[in-house]
Amino acid sequence: MFASHRRLVFARDLVLLDGRSIGLDPRSRPNVFASIRGLAGQGITVLLVEQNARGGLAASDVGAVLEAGVVRLVDRGPNLLTNPEVARLYLGGPAGAATGQRAGGSTSG
Repeated sequence: MFASHRRLVFARDLVLLDGRSIGLDPRSRPNVFASIRGLAGQGITVLLVEQNARGGLAASDVGAVLEAGVVRLVDRGPNLLTNPEVARLYLGGPAGAATGQRAGGSTSG
């Protein structure tokens, strides 16, 4: 097991990042996500675990939504970011837009 972890640490084609924006001044966060995109632009695969879902999805080519340890959705990052159901359930609803939610919290259909 140690050998596989060592391979991940020294691999130049893969970077594992966990919570890079936690505790940062909100004005600094765009720089972090721009740096992540820069790594990807150099051909480096980035596996990002991020609590800032909006920033993480915006910086991602592919994203996964996990709930209680179960993968619920996998799609391109921008698609997940604009998915109304993802926005309603995990992002607090799209900023400045209606989510199709009724006052009681349920949708028809």
